[in-house]
Parts: sequence; C-alpha cells; structure tokens
Amino acid sequence: MKQDVPSLEKDELLSALGTVARRAWNDELPPAEGARSRAALVARIGSPPARRFRMVLLSAALVAALLAVALLVGSSAPLAYRIEGSSAGTGSYLQPTGRVPATARFTDGTEIHVDPGGRARVVDTDALGARISLEQGRARFSVVHRPKARWSVEAGPFSIAVTGTEFDAEWSAPDGAFAVELRTGSVTVRGPLAPDGVGLREGQRLVVDLQRSRLRIEAMSPLKAIEAPAASASAADAPAAPSAPPPLAATVPGGPTPGAVGSAEAPSLPSFRQRVASGDFDSVIAEAEARGLSAVLASAPLPDIAALADAARYTGRLDTARGALLALRRRFPSSTDGRNAAFFLGRLAEDRGALAEAIGLYERYLADAPHGAFVAEALGRKMIAVRKTSGTKAARVLAGDYLRRFPRGPYASAARELDTDR
Repeated sequence: MKQDVPSLEKDELLSALGTVARRAWNDELPPAEGARSRAALVARIGSPPARRFRMVLLSAALVAALLAVALLVGSSAPLAYRIEGSSAGTGSYLQPTGRVPATARFTDGTEIHVDPGGRARVVDTDALGARISLEQGRARFSVVHRPKARWSVEAGPFSIAVTGTEFDAEWSAPDGAFAVELRTGSVTVRGPLAPDGVGLREGQRLVVDLQRSRLRIEAMSPLKAIEAPAASASAADAPAAPSAPPPLAATVPGGPTPGAVGSAEAPSLPSFRQRVASGDFDSVIAEAEARGLSAVLASAPLPDIAALADAARYTGRLDTARGALLALRRRFPSSTDGRNAAFFLGRLAEDRGALAEAIGLYERYLADAPHGAFVAEALGRKMIAVRKTSGTKAARVLAGDYLRRFPRGPYASAARELDTDR
C-alpha cells in the first residue's frame, strides 16, 4: 500500500504538469493563471509523497517553461525564409531555372515548391504565416500546422485560406483555369463563382474554368497540368472551336461594322460583366483603352465600370483599377458597387503599404455598408493595420468587436490573440 501513494501522486503531478505544458504550448494560458499553476505545482512537488519525483518533475517543468518562453519570445517576429533554385536571385520570387523546381523554405518548416514554367512570389510574412501570390503555373504547398497559423495563397482572382495542410494549386491566367488538389488538412477557396468561399476536405479537387463559368469539386486524382487542347487532335474528334470575336470597332459607338450590301450586322461583344464572369479580363481592358479610359470612366454605365475595376484588379492593372473604383465612388456613391469600391480601394492602399489610407477607406466602407458582403474582411484588415501602425492596445478594441460579430470569421484567430494578450 505504501507504494500506491507515490505512484498515484506521480500520475496526478504528471497529468497536471502535462496540462500546463499543453496550454502553454497552445498559447492558451494567461500570465496570471500560469503563475498560479506554477505555484501550485511547486507546492505539490515539495510535499513528502512526491519528493522522490522532485528532480524528474522539476526537469520536465523547466523544459516546458523554456518551450513556452521560446514561443512567447518568437511569437512577434515575422517568419524568415530562403529561396532555392530561382532565377530571380535572392528576392521574394520563385521562378525555376530549367527543370528544377524553385523552393521557399520557412523557419517554421513550411515549404513551397514551384514547378518549372511557374512563377510565385512571397508577398509578405508575419509571425503567424505568409501571403503567397501564385502568378502562373503549378505549386505544391506543405504548410506546417501551428496554433493560430494564418497563411493565404492568391492566384489571379482566387484566394486560398490555409492554416496547416498540404495541397497543390495551379493557375493559368491566359485560360482562366484554376485547380486545387487537397492532400491533407482543409482549405477555403474564394473567387469568381465562389464569392462566399468553398471548403475542401482531404482527397478533394476543385476545378474552375472561368471561360465557361464552371466550377466543380471531384474526388482527387493526379493534378494534371492546365493546358490547351492538343494540336494533334483530329478535326472530327476535337470540339468545335469558338468563333473569333468581332473586332473592337464593332462595339464602339457609331453604328454597325460596315460590310457588303445585304450582309448581316456584325454581332457585338458580350457585356463587360459577362466577359469578366467568363474570365475574359484582357478584352475588357483593351476595349476600354480603345474607347479612351477617361471617356469610359466619365460616361459608361455602372455595370461596365464595376466590371472594368474587377478586370483591372485581376490582371494587376492597379492604376486602371484605382481609377475605376474612384469613378464608382464619385458617380454612384449610394450603389452597392460604389460602397464596395471603398473596400477595394482600401485593399489597393494596403498592398502598396499605405496603411493609414487603408484604415480610412475600411472605416468608410464599414460606415457606408454596415451589413455589406465585405464587412468581416474589412474589419479584420483594419484590425491588423491598426496593430501595425498603432500597436496592440489600439487594436484590442477592434479585436473584441470582431469576435462578438464574427466569432468564426477569417480573422478570428488573430482577434483572439489580441483579445487575450493582456
């Protein structure tokens, strides 16, 4: 019976120590509670039944404390990374040379591999993750799961929200073709045809064809390269090729395209919005430039300007996008697109590092559209920007508001970190 007492005491102490260590590792232990837990453990370790285990437990407690301190010290430092095998040198671009993939290795163990022919960029990093832009081609992502990890991947008009998972992504800008294949974990994909987000589970593949406005989720199979139909296919086997669009002049005000007497009037191009929905961004911008951007922004109807803003954002024509968004704000301030323009202008300002301007634009959107489609993202982005410009204390009020309104929103983990960091 005498041996049962220390054995039970040891189990209880080890269990208590394990709980404290686990909560410290997950950053769930407030400082005051941590101090009380440590004091209670020290008192129990000093009791007579536990003396024979004192050195073992103190050693384990020291290891747990060191781990917790290491996490707290390193929690505010942005992740570092190095890029290997890129023709872009030592910058943030991953652009493979020859047949060897380019690789980014992050200090948390995350790795990104971009296949030959592809191009990606590390846009920015913080302590919780990084934002990656896949500009073209295929990439493989192995993101290490950590408490509160927050990673995102942007590919054209699409974004992938990631915590810790392994997946492949592929984007072909000329074809408007996008695919995600999820091996482990879970991701949420947002973009055209999926404005509210589509969640993927392990073993699923998402395929989007913007040109045909099609989105499907299927069982995972090896991710194939996105490419045009093989040129060697016979005319009998190949699908009928779409007819070439009429020249831009056919849609310019001034009447139908001239032709032979008795010929049918040349068909006009689809509307700007129809073309953006189908992924034909370039023709929208080309037509607007042919007609004169200033004239289009001053006189075109609201749907055309909104579509032009989207096409310009999706293709990186940021000056054109900003001009179109400002035109929406100036000419149609009370419309949904006019209100949304404040949010997208905030995104553009944030991307170029103008955080004070971005905060003001997010505040304008939140005031103009308190129940709008981008409220959760605007409030979350404002919170992060305020933290960067004014510190944790200033952002904490926004964090509490965010958690009350959007407890499962995309910035909930960041808000919880700020709300509990007291």
